[in-house]
Amino acid sequence: MVVATLEANPETAAGAFDVLVVEDRDSLRTMLRRTLEAQGYSVADSRTVGDARRILASSRISVVLTDLRLPGSSSGLDVLRAA
Repeated sequence: MVVATLEANPETAAGAFDVLVVEDRDSLRTMLRRTLEAQGYSVADSRTVGDARRILASSRISVVLTDLRLPGSSSGLDVLRAA
């Protein structure tokens, strides 16, 4: 896992997110989202590569936090390539 420091943006524009979390396990995805939001980040989340690609195509994302092993034939590396 890569950890980086990101300043929360209190004035995030509509359609823009600080962080995209891609995780297929609901409990872990929810915990990550809640933790980041409690720190002031704007968070989008996805459980699949396809959903992550749609978010990336329609939103400005500053940071992607992704699981490497995701359901189906795609992986977290595919999410990073799309970003």
